[in-house]
Amino acid sequence: MLGDDVVLEEFSYGAVAVAQRLRELAPELLVLVGAKKRGRVPGTVRRRNGYTSTLRPEEIQAAVADAVTGHIDLDLVLEVAHGLGALPERVVAVEIEPASTEPSEQLSPEVEAALPKALELVRAELHNS
Repeated sequence: MLGDDVVLEEFSYGAVAVAQRLRELAPELLVLVGAKKRGRVPGTVRRRNGYTSTLRPEEIQAAVADAVTGHIDLDLVLEVAHGLGALPERVVAVEIEPASTEPSEQLSPEVEAALPKALELVRAELHNS
């Protein structure tokens, strides 16, 4: 169950706006959940702890430019929020490998089957925070 100090937000809008919202919220912990194609078996769930940027200033500027055009991506959100100084000290990403990145109103069977594991990871993060 979500406590009073937990905020659940849907961040499928631009990364710059997400960074602005994170600055407003100033969370101690950010848990992002999303699908990210990384070449794994569809439905694979992966937890990434922390965020360390290796981007040079010009790459951060390029990430912000991508975000302004409406490009949406889990990594882009992290890059832009980091570049704008909006990431909290503790960041966790729970990623599910998609079967497809084509627009759809339904999840693939692989991703649907992976949701319980992803939710378990999110619950564990909230419980341990």
